[in-house]
Amino acid sequence: MTDEESITKAGVLTELDHEWSVLQAFIATLTDAQMTVPTDDAGWTVKDHLIHLVLWLYNVPAIIDGASRPEAMGISEEKFHEGADAINAWLQLQYRDVPLVDVLQRLNDTHARIRARLDQMTDEDLRRPYNHYQPSDPRTAPVVGWLLGNSAHHYSEHLPWMQAIAARLPS
Repeated sequence: MTDEESITKAGVLTELDHEWSVLQAFIATLTDAQMTVPTDDAGWTVKDHLIHLVLWLYNVPAIIDGASRPEAMGISEEKFHEGADAINAWLQLQYRDVPLVDVLQRLNDTHARIRARLDQMTDEDLRRPYNHYQPSDPRTAPVVGWLLGNSAHHYSEHLPWMQAIAARLPS
């Protein structure tokens, strides 16, 4: 069986559910102060990381719908093409004052919508090339990489960074 043939909706949802559970378990251990006061060396709080996850989650339906990813994230095409570091720095400045309660609600709501959307897809849908959904883009790898990259894989990527930040202010 090839890697492409091994892509299944059940596997994608299992991975998404697992990474979500890990993220939620971590969040449940934190005080509001741990999420909003300590920062990393770049000035990001745990809350900043969480809103960052929300904003990148907006890419999932945009990709599937063939819509503009920059528009889904609320940024210009120019900013989007400056690369991830420029996007992330801009987003952090724009959203750093969003109240924690709103960030957590957006995270929960957006994750639930993304999960429901992925649940509507078939194994074949997940195996289709990226440019099937985004025809102006030449990339041909299976779209599932971008869908997980903006959700489950993104959660696990940010978790150690958030853990390190939270550890700067013991509960």
